[in-house]
Amino acid sequence: MADQYGVDPAHPVAQAQQQGLPIAVPVQATGNARVDAALERLQELDQASIEEHAEVFSDIHARLSSALGDSGTPEVPAGDDS
Repeated sequence: MADQYGVDPAHPVAQAQQQGLPIAVPVQATGNARVDAALERLQELDQASIEEHAEVFSDIHARLSSALGDSGTPEVPAGDDS
């Protein structure tokens, strides 16, 4: 049965987190700084309570959507002021 946040304590991710086991998977760099920064947030899931996961995923989704929306615009490398 789900708790007040809709989290099922019997779900394998919830059980892994309760046991202190890591649940995040390594993220490979894409070469796009904005996408990489968004995906790095996935690493926060191990330290976040399961109730906070939706907020992290929502932020990642917003960042990726923004990067996709701007995908026709060339990315300026960091430190390039021209």
